[in-house]
Parts: sequence; C-alpha cells; structure tokens
Amino acid sequence: MWDRGAGVLSSWVGVLIVVRPGSGQLTTATLLLLGASACYALYQIATRRSSMHDTAETGIIYAALVGTVATSLLVPFTFETPHGIANIALMASLGVFGGVGHYFVIRAFRLGPAALISPLGYLELVGTTTLGYLVFGNFPDSWTWAGAGLIIVSGVYIAIRERRRRRD
Repeated sequence: MWDRGAGVLSSWVGVLIVVRPGSGQLTTATLLLLGASACYALYQIATRRSSMHDTAETGIIYAALVGTVATSLLVPFTFETPHGIANIALMASLGVFGGVGHYFVIRAFRLGPAALISPLGYLELVGTTTLGYLVFGNFPDSWTWAGAGLIIVSGVYIAIRERRRRRD
C-alpha cells in the first residue's frame, strides 16, 4: 500500500514541478486545468467500475446525459450563438469526436485491465505538446519536461506494481 501512495505522491510532485506555484504561473486557467484533470481521473475510475456491469453503449449514454445536464446549468450565463457555419461545424465535430473517443475509453476499460490502459493516456502528452507547438508556438521548458517525466514514471510504476499485485 505504501508504494502505491509513494507513486501517487511522486506524480503530484511532478504536477507541482510543472505548475510551479509561487512563480507567477499559477493562474485561474491553471487551476481550471487541474480541476479538469481531477474530473477526468474520477471519470476514468467511475468508467472502470461501471464497465464491469454496463455495456459501452449504456456507459456513453449515461456520460452524455450527465455531461448535458451539468453543462446545461451554465448555458444561461455563458452561451453565445456560434458565428458562421465553420464554428457550427467545429462544435459538431467536437461533439462527434469527443463522443466517439469516450465510447472507446469505455470499451477499453471493459475489455482490458486498467493497469494496462491508463498508462496509454500518457500518449496524450505527446499529442498536446505537438499541438501546442504547431498551433501556438509553445514549447515546454526544462521544468515542464522534468515534471512530465516524473508524472509518467510514477504512472508506469503504479501500473507495473498493480499488474504484479494482480498476478501474485
């Protein structure tokens, strides 16, 4: 048990290295990003648990319903009508690709062990780093690379540990 806690704690240290509180980089946007990450982690845990009992189709319906209800509460305060057909198409494609992506996450957790599937999420770091560079010209500094490396190593360590624990 202590080694799982050490792995989780070291990944949080990695997050603190990336965020660098006290350096002026801790903004409202950073806090929203951390909140979104925590929500996605909880979503994955709930998905893993529910995938033992429900089909992926049922899971995606529930996820869509909860997401729709939760975000609908914000609509009166933040909604703006999309300007132009291109924005409508982008919004629709976001819904379609997001829905299909979540469906495959649910299917993956139903078909394979979480210890094998969860580390694949670290591939997102490659994609987001590439997009950040190509779209925004933003390339991570050495502290961000160090923190990301620690997060990845911690996650892989926990995955290997869980796999060994299950095997034993």
